[in-house]
Amino acid sequence: MRKVRFYDLSFLMGELAPYQNPKEDSEFAYCAECEYPDPSAIPFGEYTYLCLNCLTLHDFAGKCRFCDELNAGINLETTYYSGCVICGGASAWEKD
Repeated sequence: MRKVRFYDLSFLMGELAPYQNPKEDSEFAYCAECEYPDPSAIPFGEYTYLCLNCLTLHDFAGKCRFCDELNAGINLETTYYSGCVICGGASAWEKD
């Protein structure tokens, strides 16, 4: 069953997200809860991230150890092998 959104995510990102300097690393993160295909989690407070797609509040965000993408709400210790929202990690590259 497909979820129906009654809001425009790009509008919310533009209105609520902090300014992003294109020359610096982005502070927007991929959400591990809803796995939306674009970064949808924004800094919310000092150390938390809020996903504007599923409204999940994450306690932390960090970079995947395989693809180096910023992810919110994921166990970073296992991301090199198992991957993250974006990649399949090293396990996807192993031969059977």
